[in-house]
Amino acid sequence: MENSKWVIRGKEERYCPDCIQHRKKRPKNVLHAWGAVGMGYKSHLVFYEYHKKERPGGRESGLNMTRYRDEILKPYIVPLFQRFRKEGRPFLLEVENDGCHGTRSKTNRVKKFMSEWGIPWYADLQICPQLRTSGGS
Repeated sequence: MENSKWVIRGKEERYCPDCIQHRKKRPKNVLHAWGAVGMGYKSHLVFYEYHKKERPGGRESGLNMTRYRDEILKPYIVPLFQRFRKEGRPFLLEVENDGCHGTRSKTNRVKKFMSEWGIPWYADLQICPQLRTSGGS
């Protein structure tokens, strides 16, 4: 094992500050928010909880496609889209290239929902690092 590193310490050195490897752990209470901005428009921030998936061994998830559709698209994007359409204002939804936004598969519930409502959207695949606000790809 060429790249392996071994640490050998005596029993009395177990809690010695020089022998302890510090690891950064995710805080238990994580705050997530969603918001929309556009020409002459900004939404209120929408806060949502960080959930553990139901299935055993599942990884934690801030937002999945069902939650994105039910907690963001239906109550916030659809009324905004309808309002803009009624006012004759252009509307194009830009989303992060994150799995919950339906950008990583050809057919899914988010794409179906957007299509049913006629909401024009695209995924920003090359988001500027200075503008990135979440952990999405």
